[in-house]
Amino acid sequence: MRLFSIMLFKWQGEQNESVKLAEAVDVSNTVWFKRSTVKDVLTFVSRNVVSRSHALERSSVFHQEYMAHVCVAADKLACVVITDAEYPCRVAFDIARQAIDALHATQIDIQAVVKDAALAVPVLDTLLQRYQKPAEVDKLVKIRADLDATQDIMRKNLDDLLACGERLDDIVAKSNDLRDHSKTFVINSKKLNSCC
Repeated sequence: MRLFSIMLFKWQGEQNESVKLAEAVDVSNTVWFKRSTVKDVLTFVSRNVVSRSHALERSSVFHQEYMAHVCVAADKLACVVITDAEYPCRVAFDIARQAIDALHATQIDIQAVVKDAALAVPVLDTLLQRYQKPAEVDKLVKIRADLDATQDIMRKNLDDLLACGERLDDIVAKSNDLRDHSKTFVINSKKLNSCC
């Protein structure tokens, strides 16, 4: 699971292009000469997803290998969290909510910003690093992972038990055969002993 970027935008309606306010991007797993291109693609996808969203909307959009989770707040502030397809949606929307709250906490007049800016929101970088492994941060994801591991162990135990049961059936069948042979042996030995 990978978290690639968290970007904040000023949503200006469905017909107008959104204004980028702040970002935190992690392209460290990308080859160094492709990093700027990947950043540009992430920004392009984020801006388009926000521009096509509605006010007070939360949605997820799949684009090539990226999943863009967008959240547009009542005050026209939007956040896009881009992850891979395996990343849990619930955690991505939690990141978006925290990012929007962090921008509100800066007391910056967002309505005064009319073109792309790089506002200082240090919490974005912290969120980006902290949520790279959602199972370590989010309790529900951790519980789900633990349940999946427990389920795998139980399946293995049941398979072993069934295999053991099959072996027991073989042993019971052999003991039944042995009992039948021993009965036959006793009957035949009595016949033979009665002759003498």
